[in-house]
Amino acid sequence: AESGKRLPPYFRHGDIRRTDAILDIGAQIGITALWAASLGRTVHACEAETANYALLALNTRPVTAITIERGFVCGNSRQHGDSVPFYVAPRNLSAHSAFIRRGRARILVPALPIGPLLDVYHPDVIKMDCEGAEYEILLDGLLDSAAGISVITFEAHFGRPEWHEQYQRVRRELTAHGFTVQGKERSS
Repeated sequence: AESGKRLPPYFRHGDIRRTDAILDIGAQIGITALWAASLGRTVHACEAETANYALLALNTRPVTAITIERGFVCGNSRQHGDSVPFYVAPRNLSAHSAFIRRGRARILVPALPIGPLLDVYHPDVIKMDCEGAEYEILLDGLLDSAAGISVITFEAHFGRPEWHEQYQRVRRELTAHGFTVQGKERSS
């Protein structure tokens, strides 16, 4: 890692250059965004959940290399600003999801389709940790607009039966778009 700073797990396999602009989807409270900005990268961080977004805003306020936006990053089939149901985990700040889960409060958040985000921020690197929404983002817009993106890193989720097939499709599509795919499906 540069300057003795520990590399977040999302970037252990990727070749991140000093000049890269990063789109942090599912930024939570800003840990990855702050790490990247501390190394001189510009970052646009998106977070859907209200409390996480408030902490993200607080944590990144003094850092000019980070811009933030509240909303659910999604595929291009949704309209910017549409209300999307979002389910808030009661005790785990990193497990909120756009997919129905028992025992979770439902809130509405604005949709942020991936296409306009790519058009505005021109990221070189995309990090996604959005509890299953990665497949919609990748298959409904991101891969069609991947020119100029050097690294796409995401945490794959398999909590729904269809996500196994979507993961395999994403792997095939990434390879077809010239990406080297590292990692493998691992159900837990």
